[in-house]
Amino acid sequence: MPPPPPSPLSSRSRAINSAAPSPSPLSPPGPQTTPLSFGATPLHCTLPHYADSTFALQSVTFPPGANTGWHYHPGTLFVIVEEGDLLHYGPDGKLRTYHAGDAFIEPPGPDHVHCGAAPPHRPVRLLAFYVTPQGQSLTVPAHLPRVWEGREMP
Repeated sequence: MPPPPPSPLSSRSRAINSAAPSPSPLSPPGPQTTPLSFGATPLHCTLPHYADSTFALQSVTFPPGANTGWHYHPGTLFVIVEEGDLLHYGPDGKLRTYHAGDAFIEPPGPDHVHCGAAPPHRPVRLLAFYVTPQGQSLTVPAHLPRVWEGREMP
Protein backbone atom coordinates (compact mmCIF):
# COMPACT_ATOMS: atom_id res chain seq x y z
CA MET A 1 0.00 0.00 0.00
CA PRO A 2 1.50 3.41 -0.95
CA PRO A 3 2.11 5.93 1.82
CA PRO A 4 -0.58 8.56 2.31
CA PRO A 5 -0.02 11.95 0.66
CA PRO A 6 1.52 14.60 2.92
CA SER A 7 -0.97 16.64 4.91
CA PRO A 8 -1.12 20.44 4.58
CA LEU A 9 0.33 20.56 8.08
CA SER A 10 3.45 18.62 7.18
CA SER A 11 4.04 20.71 4.05
CA ARG A 12 3.50 23.89 6.09
CA SER A 13 6.00 22.78 8.73
CA ARG A 14 8.56 22.05 6.01
CA ALA A 15 8.03 25.54 4.60
CA ILE A 16 8.55 27.10 8.03
CA ASN A 17 11.68 25.12 8.78
CA SER A 18 13.19 25.82 5.37
CA ALA A 19 12.26 29.52 5.13
CA ALA A 20 15.29 30.93 6.92
CA PRO A 21 18.62 31.11 5.12
CA SER A 22 21.07 28.33 5.96
CA PRO A 23 23.20 29.13 9.00
CA SER A 24 26.96 29.31 8.68
CA PRO A 25 28.93 26.34 10.08
CA LEU A 26 29.70 28.44 13.18
CA SER A 27 26.07 29.43 13.84
CA PRO A 28 24.04 27.65 16.50
CA PRO A 29 21.14 25.58 15.15
CA GLY A 30 17.93 27.47 14.34
CA PRO A 31 14.69 27.18 16.25
CA GLN A 32 12.78 23.89 16.21
CA THR A 33 9.08 24.06 15.38
CA THR A 34 6.38 21.60 16.39
CA PRO A 35 3.10 22.02 14.49
CA LEU A 36 0.23 21.67 16.95
CA SER A 37 -2.80 22.37 14.77
CA PHE A 38 -3.81 23.52 11.28
CA GLY A 39 -7.13 24.58 9.78
CA ALA A 40 -8.81 26.78 7.17
CA THR A 41 -11.94 28.89 7.17
CA PRO A 42 -14.87 26.94 5.74
CA LEU A 43 -16.48 28.34 2.61
CA HIS A 44 -19.77 28.95 4.43
CA CYS A 45 -18.04 30.85 7.26
CA THR A 46 -17.47 34.55 6.83
CA LEU A 47 -15.01 36.02 9.28
CA PRO A 48 -14.15 39.65 8.54
CA HIS A 49 -10.52 39.96 7.42
CA TYR A 50 -10.00 36.18 7.61
CA ALA A 51 -11.91 34.77 4.63
CA ASP A 52 -9.74 32.35 2.66
CA SER A 53 -7.21 32.12 5.49
CA THR A 54 -5.38 29.21 7.01
CA PHE A 55 -4.69 28.95 10.72
CA ALA A 56 -1.63 27.25 12.20
CA LEU A 57 -0.52 26.87 15.81
CA GLN A 58 3.07 25.91 16.57
CA SER A 59 5.32 25.47 19.54
CA VAL A 60 8.72 27.00 18.70
CA THR A 61 11.85 26.25 20.72
CA PHE A 62 15.05 28.23 20.24
CA PRO A 63 18.24 26.62 21.57
CA PRO A 64 20.59 29.12 23.25
CA GLY A 65 21.93 31.57 20.64
CA ALA A 66 19.60 30.38 17.85
CA ASN A 67 17.77 32.84 15.59
CA THR A 68 15.12 32.78 12.88
CA GLY A 69 17.04 34.74 10.28
CA TRP A 70 15.42 37.83 8.77
CA HIS A 71 11.89 37.19 7.55
CA TYR A 72 8.33 38.48 7.45
CA HIS A 73 4.87 36.90 7.49
CA PRO A 74 2.26 37.17 4.69
CA GLY A 75 -0.43 37.04 7.39
CA THR A 76 -0.75 38.11 11.01
CA LEU A 77 1.23 36.27 13.70
CA PHE A 78 0.18 36.15 17.35
CA VAL A 79 2.94 35.12 19.80
CA ILE A 80 3.05 34.16 23.48
CA VAL A 81 6.48 33.69 25.07
CA GLU A 82 6.21 30.68 27.36
CA GLU A 83 9.79 30.42 28.60
CA GLY A 84 12.92 32.57 28.44
CA ASP A 85 13.52 35.98 26.87
CA LEU A 86 12.96 36.45 23.13
CA LEU A 87 15.22 39.04 21.48
CA HIS A 88 13.23 40.74 18.72
CA TYR A 89 15.13 42.75 16.10
CA GLY A 90 12.54 44.97 14.40
CA PRO A 91 12.33 46.84 11.09
CA ASP A 92 12.60 50.15 12.97
CA GLY A 93 16.12 49.42 14.25
CA LYS A 94 14.91 48.67 17.77
CA LEU A 95 15.82 45.60 19.80
CA ARG A 96 12.94 44.56 22.04
CA THR A 97 13.00 41.81 24.64
CA TYR A 98 9.83 39.82 25.26
CA HIS A 99 9.85 37.87 28.54
CA ALA A 100 8.01 34.71 29.59
CA GLY A 101 4.32 35.61 29.83
CA ASP A 102 4.52 38.44 27.27
CA ALA A 103 2.34 38.38 24.15
CA PHE A 104 2.73 40.37 20.95
CA ILE A 105 1.51 40.57 17.36
CA GLU A 106 3.59 40.64 14.17
CA PRO A 107 1.74 42.57 11.44
CA PRO A 108 1.82 41.09 7.92
CA GLY A 109 3.98 42.10 4.99
CA PRO A 110 7.52 42.99 3.94
CA ASP A 111 7.38 46.31 5.82
CA HIS A 112 7.52 44.23 9.01
CA VAL A 113 10.79 42.32 8.49
CA HIS A 114 12.19 41.03 11.77
CA CYS A 115 14.50 38.48 13.36
CA GLY A 116 13.83 36.59 16.59
CA ALA A 117 16.64 35.13 18.70
CA ALA A 118 17.44 33.42 21.96
CA PRO A 119 20.13 34.87 24.20
CA PRO A 120 23.50 33.05 24.01
CA HIS A 121 23.07 31.04 27.21
CA ARG A 122 19.33 30.42 27.55
CA PRO A 123 16.67 28.75 25.40
CA VAL A 124 13.35 30.35 24.47
CA ARG A 125 10.01 28.62 23.96
CA LEU A 126 6.95 30.29 22.48
CA LEU A 127 3.56 29.58 20.95
CA ALA A 128 2.96 31.05 17.51
CA PHE A 129 -0.54 31.32 16.00
CA TYR A 130 -0.47 32.21 12.28
CA VAL A 131 -3.43 33.57 10.29
CA THR A 132 -2.19 33.38 6.70
CA PRO A 133 -3.82 33.86 3.28
CA GLN A 134 -4.48 30.42 1.79
CA GLY A 135 -1.72 29.16 -0.48
CA GLN A 136 1.02 31.30 1.09
CA SER A 137 3.86 30.18 3.33
CA LEU A 138 3.88 31.10 7.00
CA THR A 139 7.22 32.91 6.68
CA VAL A 140 9.12 34.56 3.84
CA PRO A 141 12.93 34.98 4.04
CA ALA A 142 14.11 38.58 3.82
CA HIS A 143 17.31 40.62 3.60
CA LEU A 144 18.90 42.48 6.47
CA PRO A 145 17.15 45.87 6.77
CA ARG A 146 19.38 48.89 6.11
CA VAL A 147 18.80 50.18 9.61
CA TRP A 148 20.65 47.12 10.97
CA GLU A 149 23.64 47.24 8.60
CA GLY A 150 26.92 47.48 10.51
CA ARG A 151 25.23 46.88 13.88
CA GLU A 152 25.72 43.93 16.22
CA MET A 153 23.11 41.27 15.63
CA PRO A 154 22.53 37.58 16.12
